[in-house]
Amino acid sequence: MKYKLFAADMDGTLLNNHTAVTPGVRAALRTAAEAGKLLAFATGRGTDELLPYRGDLTEIRYAIAESGALLFDRQEEKIIYRKTFTAEQSKAIMRIARLEDIGVQGFSRGRNNLSEKMLLDLDRYGMAPYRAQYEKYATSIPDMPAYVCEDPENFEKLSLYHTDTDARERTLQRLLEAGLCAPPDQQEGDTQVHSDYLEMFYAEQTSIELSPPGVHKGNGLLMLCQLLGVSPEETIAIGDNSNDTRLLEMSGLPLAVGNAIPEIKAIARYTVADNEHDGCAEAILKYLLDGKKG
Repeated sequence: MKYKLFAADMDGTLLNNHTAVTPGVRAALRTAAEAGKLLAFATGRGTDELLPYRGDLTEIRYAIAESGALLFDRQEEKIIYRKTFTAEQSKAIMRIARLEDIGVQGFSRGRNNLSEKMLLDLDRYGMAPYRAQYEKYATSIPDMPAYVCEDPENFEKLSLYHTDTDARERTLQRLLEAGLCAPPDQQEGDTQVHSDYLEMFYAEQTSIELSPPGVHKGNGLLMLCQLLGVSPEETIAIGDNSNDTRLLEMSGLPLAVGNAIPEIKAIARYTVADNEHDGCAEAILKYLLDGKKG
């Protein structure tokens, strides 16, 4: 099989533990682009959070951003697809968010809006490693629930950051009781889950990531394939964590980096080196550029 499109998760996969791209991975990306391969980020980040790489990694033209809610053409700097919450969904989430000490993050047209209280005390919400990124690229909002409710149909992704896991579990229970999403063990790979349920993932240390129904990296990959005229069987996807599950499941060749969680390694057909040791470079050189593999 000759693969045409390579989609890579960013944090923990394409990026090393210092959120940088190693020289080996850079060289492999250049080689792939020169061979005419299509390259894409597949990330939970919004377009604002890709700004540190503006003018860099130009070989990666496309971004499956916000876990699939938004597709972005980095070369033309334009959104080519987005899906948002309904007004009722956004308002219901914000009502629940007010019941705990929650830092709300909302993405609108790729822009990252963040609760002021969270930005001022990232340690309490388990997000200190992202301080420099958020302080430079996030927009601080004094009252995020009120801000979301002012224009509730204009958000593609909402994340709820808690101060501890007990608070997160209370929020999850409220989301379930409100009929907004399915339990975590029914989220992935369950075709019987109600089509109106929001997509829900645990993320980071104590957060819940919510997306509109049907939005996940896997469907983002399928939408990008449709726009580019590539079949899903002609794609390679690589990841490390639970929100990469459907990305891998819907790709032609699913790969895991060596630091991936066991669940992702179980889905992957092959496991490459970890993100500190050029795992993505190995994936590109061994599988994307060698059609005899996979």
